[in-house]
Amino acid sequence: MTWTLNHYETSDSTSVDATIYQLKIYEDLKKHKLERFTSLDQAQSHAVCQFLYFIMSYGKDHADSKSAQRALEQYWRKYCRGNDESAVEITLKQYWKGVEDKEFENQPLAN
Repeated sequence: MTWTLNHYETSDSTSVDATIYQLKIYEDLKKHKLERFTSLDQAQSHAVCQFLYFIMSYGKDHADSKSAQRALEQYWRKYCRGNDESAVEITLKQYWKGVEDKEFENQPLAN
């Protein structure tokens, strides 16, 4: 995560997105992923939440911020504390509103 935070804006490496993908849950790997995730302590899980929140908020042009958002929703959001959790909730709503706005931005108007 540290490498990704230091290089997400400038790297062409797939390592940036691969870091995010390792924090998502895929149905065929759900049991394996949950075993790995539950091996982290509270502070480590909180750091993952903050990392995903940062990527979701600031990495839109450089990383797969949609996958970061999905990973937060799937598992990591519960490890945000206090104001962080409220900020994540607000940002998730704003993020999806922005996605919806962009989906319709270049659509022709119906006659």
